[in-house]
Amino acid sequence: MRIKIALLTFCVACLLNWQVQAGVITNGDFQTCNFDHWQKDTDGWGDPGATGDFSIINNAGECQAEINIDFLNGATVFDANTLFTALDLTTSGDEFRLSFDWSFTSFDLNDDFSDFFFVSLNDGNGNLFGADGNLGFLISPNGATGAGTFSETLAPSFSNQNNWFLDFTVQAGFNPESFSSALTIDNVTLTKVTTEVPEPSTLTILLFALIALSLKNSHFAKKGA
Repeated sequence: MRIKIALLTFCVACLLNWQVQAGVITNGDFQTCNFDHWQKDTDGWGDPGATGDFSIINNAGECQAEINIDFLNGATVFDANTLFTALDLTTSGDEFRLSFDWSFTSFDLNDDFSDFFFVSLNDGNGNLFGADGNLGFLISPNGATGAGTFSETLAPSFSNQNNWFLDFTVQAGFNPESFSSALTIDNVTLTKVTTEVPEPSTLTILLFALIALSLKNSHFAKKGA
């Protein structure tokens, strides 16, 4: 009996925290092993074509995207390479959580003239924003070799908006060593989370009704025995 009541209580508790989640970035994990649903730009001139600026790393079917400025690997960039995708933020009243994995490799000097990367939300007019809805970056310009996972909930001001893009940019530096840096990205997700909480009175009635039904069924089962 205690097990049944505990189970019913758990089910009602689940109703209190019911969340609807849906991914709204297509091919964010690059498991198509290509750039479907992503766009490439080199120096503001658009897709450079079949060059070494952008590539897919295929590790036995586990694919990642790489943005490269290494001329020795066939890159053509002079200023910057950007890989970007459109974001679906048009659902009103939802919160959105953005996550991705990144890894940056550079053999530059990590000074003011070195290669660096940054990640940002683009409003479609070239203005860059952070997760807080203010002008800025999701990850500020960084030239140090490293890796990490970004995961933050976007500000409510992004809700029910359109024409937004997620930009991953590698900026070429001006040191003699500024020719061998790359940014790898994977597992890019934008999840909308909607929490629906039924009225307390409804929950109370439902909980007691379920418990009463369980008690009744148990009573008849004992009589029958």
